Amino acid sequence: MGITNNIKRLVTPGLKPVLSQSGKIVDTYTHYFKTETIEKNTFFYESRDGQSMTDSPLAIFEYLYQKDVEKNYQHIWSYVASKEMDTIRRNYQDASNITFVERDSDAYLKWLNKAEYLINNATFQAYVTIKPEQTYINTWHGTPLKTMGFDIPGNPSGSQNVVRNFYMADYLLSPNAHTSKMFLDSFRLRDGFEGEILESGYPRIDQTFATNHDAILKQLFQFKLSIDLGKKIMLYTPTWKGSSTANARNDVEQIHHEMARIREEMGDEYNILVKVHPFLYKKALEYAPLQPYLVPDSLDTNKILGLVDVLITDYSSIFFDYLVTNRPILFYCWDDDLYTTDRGQYFTYDELPGPVSFTIEHLIAELKDLEAVKTKSAANYQRFKAEFTNYDDGCSTERYLDYILERKHDEQMMTIIRRDTAKKKLLFYPGGMMNNGITSSLMNLIQNIDFSIYDVTCVIDRPRTKAQMDNINALPKETHLLFRFSHPNFEVKEAYRDLWITSRGVKNEEKYPQEIYERECLRLLGKQHFDVAIDFSGYSFYWAKFMLAAPTYRRLCFMHSDMAADRERVVNGRKIHKVNLTGLFSVYNKFDELVSVSEITRDTNREKLAKYAPTEKFVYTPNTINPERILGIVGTNSTQADSLKTIQQTREAQLLTSLSEEIELYTTRPDFDYTQKFNHQFYHPDLLTLGFVEIGDKTYYKISQDNQYIGWIDGEKLDVYDDRIISKEKVSYFGSIATRYNQDIFSAPLGLANSTSLGNARYLRNTYVKINQVITTNTTQSVPIVVKGQHVGWLALSSVRMSNRFNFTKQNARVPFKIRLARGVLTPLNRLKNHSELKKLKYQATEAVELNHFMKVVAPQEVIAHEELNSESPTVSLGVLPAVFVKYTRKNSQGNWWVLRKLDGRSVYVKREKLPLVDVIETEVAYQQAEHYEVNVLPEQLTIYASEEMLLKDEGTLVQKLETVEVVQSLITTDDVNYLQVKWGERLVWINEDQTEKSDASGVINHQGDFLAYPDPNELNFVTMGRLSQEKNQVMLVEAFAKFYRENKRGRLYIIGAGPEEETLRAKIAEENIKDEVVLVGQLANPFSYMKRCDIFILTSFYEGQPMVLLEAMTLDMNIISTDIPACRYVLEDGAYGYLAKTNDSDGIKAGMQLVSQPGTTFKEFKPYDYNQEAVAQFYTLLETTPEEVTL
Repeated sequence: MGITNNIKRLVTPGLKPVLSQSGKIVDTYTHYFKTETIEKNTFFYESRDGQSMTDSPLAIFEYLYQKDVEKNYQHIWSYVASKEMDTIRRNYQDASNITFVERDSDAYLKWLNKAEYLINNATFQAYVTIKPEQTYINTWHGTPLKTMGFDIPGNPSGSQNVVRNFYMADYLLSPNAHTSKMFLDSFRLRDGFEGEILESGYPRIDQTFATNHDAILKQLFQFKLSIDLGKKIMLYTPTWKGSSTANARNDVEQIHHEMARIREEMGDEYNILVKVHPFLYKKALEYAPLQPYLVPDSLDTNKILGLVDVLITDYSSIFFDYLVTNRPILFYCWDDDLYTTDRGQYFTYDELPGPVSFTIEHLIAELKDLEAVKTKSAANYQRFKAEFTNYDDGCSTERYLDYILERKHDEQMMTIIRRDTAKKKLLFYPGGMMNNGITSSLMNLIQNIDFSIYDVTCVIDRPRTKAQMDNINALPKETHLLFRFSHPNFEVKEAYRDLWITSRGVKNEEKYPQEIYERECLRLLGKQHFDVAIDFSGYSFYWAKFMLAAPTYRRLCFMHSDMAADRERVVNGRKIHKVNLTGLFSVYNKFDELVSVSEITRDTNREKLAKYAPTEKFVYTPNTINPERILGIVGTNSTQADSLKTIQQTREAQLLTSLSEEIELYTTRPDFDYTQKFNHQFYHPDLLTLGFVEIGDKTYYKISQDNQYIGWIDGEKLDVYDDRIISKEKVSYFGSIATRYNQDIFSAPLGLANSTSLGNARYLRNTYVKINQVITTNTTQSVPIVVKGQHVGWLALSSVRMSNRFNFTKQNARVPFKIRLARGVLTPLNRLKNHSELKKLKYQATEAVELNHFMKVVAPQEVIAHEELNSESPTVSLGVLPAVFVKYTRKNSQGNWWVLRKLDGRSVYVKREKLPLVDVIETEVAYQQAEHYEVNVLPEQLTIYASEEMLLKDEGTLVQKLETVEVVQSLITTDDVNYLQVKWGERLVWINEDQTEKSDASGVINHQGDFLAYPDPNELNFVTMGRLSQEKNQVMLVEAFAKFYRENKRGRLYIIGAGPEEETLRAKIAEENIKDEVVLVGQLANPFSYMKRCDIFILTSFYEGQPMVLLEAMTLDMNIISTDIPACRYVLEDGAYGYLAKTNDSDGIKAGMQLVSQPGTTFKEFKPYDYNQEAVAQFYTLLETTPEEVTL
């Protein structure tokens, strides 16, 4: 595979502009970036990715165009070809100073690089890099109602290109203080953004004031809308919140039928028009019944608002703009309860300037009494006007352009927000943000920084794991976040220059391509400048090159360990850091300081790496710690439960009750505060479920009928059908599989009753595939996956990343020869690249049956299972079991398998012939084990069982609950029900685990969701913490503990952390026969509450830079045992703060365990606050001094 990867690396830069449309665009754009000069008085506009000629860019364009009677200005509009845009463009065909350029065309790429002013209401694409001599005006596109930016839960990189665009901008236009706060806090621009936020109303709202009614009506008639000039106009503007187009037609049909219902009641008085979200517009256009009422996507919404007499919306920011009309606004939020658990909003419904309806009938009732609506909403309406449209007077565009072009400033009508220039700006590359020591050190350092003096920006790779996201989200809110995404803007020659440097390091300073790295910094960092750039990771050559090119005065690179030794470290037979660190070492001399994390590590690095940088550049600053978090003064509650989430699921259903009976329904989710009960009579039994939620022991469904939302209903009144196929479409798509880590492949289209998991699909990731069919069900769209001629299974269409260049979407047309040829070339190259992963194809399951129940082992025996569906994969013993939980039966090329569920939830595999199983006839105990933790009892009354026998017979006693009880045993029955044996006053009884919740006082929940009881205080408890990796040497610790346990017959070992050595550790624990005495705790959000309940902390690393875990254990005042390596000896001050092993092997550690576990063993008291104060001060000194001033 090394040869294959090298070939790929060599050919990719040259082939990318030829075979990849995006590669060609970047190559061409970069050429023009280097060669084109700025043309004065040129204005480049893009609105909604070129889909329309609307919004604030249009308002600015029209103002300039009308004012510029001498035509000194040249206007360039970006557009995406469509019939509607062709109609719009024809209106300007005679204008000599207006040019239209198709998005991504050669002319588009050229004008992006030569226009003096660039104006966008959203974002430019990832490759666009604003030159310093260009002026970028970002107008954004609305006052936010829903949460924005980093306020949205989940992956913090979701707004990566938005934030990048903001930092490229010279001016951000804000209509009000609320939107300015969104820029400053929600997107974290406060004191980081070096441009200006201009707060003076919205240019697009000027269009509402100045609407030419006749001209707009003429345009609407031009697009063949059905409008009666004798009626008023009511406009419905629903947003689109989905993530898949599978339900788009359902959405369109519902919009039409619900507006048709309003038209029945209000059609004599109103034209009822609809303007849908751009994402839904193409589907809406295809739906003939809606076309007479569908406002074209290409028309400016604000101009149309000037015609509108009543506005109906949901979460769209359009209602803020409409406030200037003083006309009624009504909110129809029928789907609020499908999305509120995913994303919050800045205002409650009680605060909005109009009534909120959740059903169409309630909305109609409000519409029929608009005078009452106006009266009830008057106070909120006026408050919203004063707060959100206080600048809007029809002249906002003029004020903005007077300031930007002529520096004229009306202080009464414009607020200008600039950064605090007194702060020193720090740029960090923090590393990969995985759970490891570097991340811990980085987070401690940033949490210790004084944000009143320093401004901190982190530039990070896009996170892909939950651990990375959690760590990034835990950074202080003052931290600015920027992400690396997409590809660098390198021309072919430049890409090969970078490849040469990357693979060999810097051999010739004159050939070092500094300018291409500076261009990449400009692309990702925008128009920012920094005082100090800090490569905190210290392990990435790519990021070292980046930080060395950042616009800053000084540059530091951290060294977290013996870097020369790390370069030679071998993992699985490979020197994993060899190439990367060799390259990094070759640019060490370019940094101002090389910062080790301890004095002893500085000395080691200075000695071993002397040839790469002058002696004076090697300095050190100790890692900081966070004493409050370690000691539990501040921290997060890792056991906090998530709120109930609505599961979105479209299914056909049938009413089970009589049609003559009125059914009790709820307007919104039954557990929401603002829900209302009402009675409804159905006229036929056929329904559609839109989602469901489980509340206690009940399931409720959100339902619609005849494309109209009705309400929420108790699931007992419904028969919900399995999903079914709606359509089959022949296609000729081409793309790469983009499955996530935990995503499965299925035996049939997803959601169907016969669709069963065939196993995990992660090994197929990045495999090129041709797609010849799309199956659409009520729930999703699925595609068959064929690799090397083998039908592998079915994936969601969204799991295939379509090629921009070689996908072919025209129906009933032959794929062009060039595309077929390119696919034929790319596919075998891709197969070669993914050869090692695709070997797993031969083990892929071809058949599966879902069982999900216990089966009885015919002859109880030790169950030996494989970790993969492969008889050559590693094995694990499940012990001697009377019964096993069977998730599936699967068949592959090696035969028939049982897929078993372990106690920890993971799947293992056993050949069926090696484990005869039969169905369970009578309920019995499947698993049983001792426990030690507490639970809170939930119901006021519950059934208790005096014995296992009574439990199995279901003969219990109903009693009043006790608040909290201690658990001593647990069992699982063959009915897959979990029971706990608890201390109930003076006796032991069994209770159903579902009627309890784990008590925070008795344990924690790890990142895998497993509950871990705190260590038994009556036992001798050893603990270690760190990444499970070879250099941490936890295998030796297990071996040492096994020796200690065999000799002393006491003790427990807790290993906190996760990593690649987990399976090796499990095997070692099994080999030593100490599975009951060693607990692999996993990753914890706050490990310190667990650590401090142990007696002795042990560190067995081969090498460290400055071991953070020792400082944390010292802060907790724990007794410590450590291998005697330089960094540990330095931190423990030659044994003053803990025991240093006499020999760095299992015997040495075991001897330490014998000694330190003796009563009365103590060490010197560590003072964490004093230490931290000195460490932070030393870091500040490093920032403020020049290299020669740093203490060596």
